[in-house]
Amino acid sequence: MNASKTIGTLREACRRGFTVIELLISLLLVSMLLTTIALAMRASMDSYEQNRFASAVNQASRALAMRMQREIRQADAVDYAAGSQKVVITPPPNASGLQEITYEYTPATKTLTYSLEYANPANDVTETLFDSASEVVLSGFYVTYNTGQDGQGLSCTKRVICTAYFTVDGQTTPLVFTGSPRRNLSY
Repeated sequence: MNASKTIGTLREACRRGFTVIELLISLLLVSMLLTTIALAMRASMDSYEQNRFASAVNQASRALAMRMQREIRQADAVDYAAGSQKVVITPPPNASGLQEITYEYTPATKTLTYSLEYANPANDVTETLFDSASEVVLSGFYVTYNTGQDGQGLSCTKRVICTAYFTVDGQTTPLVFTGSPRRNLSY
């Protein structure tokens, strides 16, 4: 008789299945788990985008700063009267005939151009380093010149201080860098 009671109890349990409350609780637990996973994925994607933008700004700013500093350091002269948004560099005499290097920022179009002027005008080159269509936009560029006298008592540029503002996805990052023409320094 015990065996028939046990079989009957088992049949009853199989017929009952899950109650509605048990199903709702399991659905609630699964939805909480999925929500947590979705939030973690979203935070990871946001972090990735921020790091990508920071990397783009870092790369663009480093390239500009290193190029300008190298050219200023090697210059025979830097024109301190060029203005607050322009750097005009006179390189040392060279076999290629390069006579002048110019960086010029146009605020209206947020464009920084780089120009090389040669003795033969047919060799002149102008390229746009930054514009408003780039991923990294140069939203501001300002130049300050520290002047003094060289070893011969002539006025010259002692230091060029550049402040550049890089904008990516609405976030602006400033960069300040300096360069000193070695030929104008007295030791």
